[in-house]
Amino acid sequence: MPQEVHVDPVAFYIMVALNKNKLQKAFQLTEGISIREYIRALRMELALEPFEKSDMSTGNIAKAVGYHGVSNFYHVFQQRFGETYS
Repeated sequence: MPQEVHVDPVAFYIMVALNKNKLQKAFQLTEGISIREYIRALRMELALEPFEKSDMSTGNIAKAVGYHGVSNFYHVFQQRFGETYS
């Protein structure tokens, strides 16, 4: 069973801010994608359930998963899944 890890938020911020490039390179090496690509993929996966199981508007789903504009959300959705959502 995984153990919960507690990190001081200020120390974590300082560590990440000082080692941003190292963090990005390490993530790319271990995961095979950039942090930005990982976050995009995660947002798209989180968006699928409301699309399939609720009557939320596309704008509300886009906001719920961290997009400020629906057009950008549509663009990333099409890139990720190869189709548009209607």
